[in-house]
Amino acid sequence: MTTQRPDDPSAEFARQLERILEKPSLTSVAVVSRLLRESFGNAIVRRGEYFAGKAPDAAARDVADMEALARLLQGGGGPEYVIQPWNGERQMGEYVKRAYGMECARGEAVFTLLLSVLGTMYGKIDEAGAHGKDPSREIDVLIEQTTAALLGLPWKSE
Repeated sequence: MTTQRPDDPSAEFARQLERILEKPSLTSVAVVSRLLRESFGNAIVRRGEYFAGKAPDAAARDVADMEALARLLQGGGGPEYVIQPWNGERQMGEYVKRAYGMECARGEAVFTLLLSVLGTMYGKIDEAGAHGKDPSREIDVLIEQTTAALLGLPWKSE
C-alpha cells in the first residue's frame, strides 16, 4: 500500500498528535486501517454464523456496525480519539460523496461507502469460495483502498 509515505508531513503530524495526546488519531492510516479490519472482520465472522444458523440478525447488525463506524470516523468517537476537521461530514463526507459520485447526502456518504465495500467483500468471498481460492489478498486490497478513500489519499497498488 502506498497511501502515506513515512516522510509525508500529514503522517508525521498524525504520529506527533498521537504521542502528545496519547490517543489514536482518526487521520492515521494505521488507526483507520485497524478500525476497518476489526469491523469488516467482525462482519465476516458474523456472516459465517448466519450461514450456520447462529446469527439470524446478521444483516441488521452489519448495517448498525457500519453506521457506528461511519459515525466514529466522522468524529463521533468521543474523547478516546484525536479528531481533526477532516473527521466530519463537511470534509470526509463531502470528499467521499464527490470522489465516488454519490447521490446521497454528505452525512451518509461514509456509511454508504462502508456498506458498499462490505457487500463487495462478501462477493469476493463467495467468488473465491466457488473457485476454492483464498480471498485474503483481495480483502486486504479493499481495506487499503477504503482506508485511502476515507483519508482522501491517493492509492496505488504495488
